Amino acid sequence: MPVLQIDDSSVDLATEALRSGTPVVIPGPSPLAYAITGTRAAAVNAAKGRPASQPAGVGVADMAVIAPYLDLCEDLVSMAGWLCGSELVSLLAPIRPDPPEWLSPAISDGMAFFTSTPWLPALSSIIAEFGYLYMSSANITGSGSATSAAEAGRAFGERLVVLDGDAFRDPSRTHGSTTMVRVSRDGELTVARPGINNVAFGADLTGYAAELSRRWEQHRTR
Repeated sequence: MPVLQIDDSSVDLATEALRSGTPVVIPGPSPLAYAITGTRAAAVNAAKGRPASQPAGVGVADMAVIAPYLDLCEDLVSMAGWLCGSELVSLLAPIRPDPPEWLSPAISDGMAFFTSTPWLPALSSIIAEFGYLYMSSANITGSGSATSAAEAGRAFGERLVVLDGDAFRDPSRTHGSTTMVRVSRDGELTVARPGINNVAFGADLTGYAAELSRRWEQHRTR
């Protein structure tokens, strides 16, 4: 299937594919890479060439979808929403006992891997319809994340709908996979996986986590 420019028709086609259980590839907002999304975690994993049972991240339409299941106080849930929405990172956070079945593919060792990073406005109807979708970086396992529509098309274009969002992104910025930040029950932040968000800090992951904490305190006390 060819790479499709984002318009009403291609968004409808992507939505229909997701309803059928077939993953689609979408652009993230700058500076994030493209992502593969689906209504079934196993299908997302299979498309990437990895075991169907491997944990997969989940993207939620807003924090209200996942907040009841996070083992975090109200203030830390607000921080989690700010980290995803303003800092565009993905999170690992502790989960309460007996989470719903749909969240199980995103849980490993008592921690949920998720994001509520805003979708591009042209694609917002998709996540709004489903509420949540399983997500992973748009790459075949063992290769780099797709940072352009052309790269995503080479990886998945023969099999999946790939939505070309390059025109909605900032070409002056370097794009890459999101940084994964771990949030503890007491609010400590650590980098679980480095990515494009922390690139300005180089190898100083502790410094980046401390800067996130500083920004959050500044934000919450305004």
